[in-house]
Amino acid sequence: MRAEGDRGNINPETLIPKQSLSSPVVRMPPKVALKSGRGKGGKGGRSADEDKALSQHVKEWTTWAMKKAKVITHYGFIPLVIIIGMNSEPKPHFSQLIIPV
Repeated sequence: MRAEGDRGNINPETLIPKQSLSSPVVRMPPKVALKSGRGKGGKGGRSADEDKALSQHVKEWTTWAMKKAKVITHYGFIPLVIIIGMNSEPKPHFSQLIIPV
């Protein structure tokens, strides 16, 4: 039997412990250690020099690609907007796209 005051509800305050404001608990995800993926020798094994050269090559290529993408985006955004505007309905004239009146 239930007591008079007990309505069968669960009080959430009793389930979650209160934390003091002076020392908040911050939980960080555990750090994951990446494994190199190399097994016990075999055909695909690389030396440390080859790994450094490959990583340096990938870094240089990525930097080069990002610089090119930045330039293309910088000089290509406004012309792209004008081209999309000229192909929309109703078809505006070029001067209507350039002069916002």
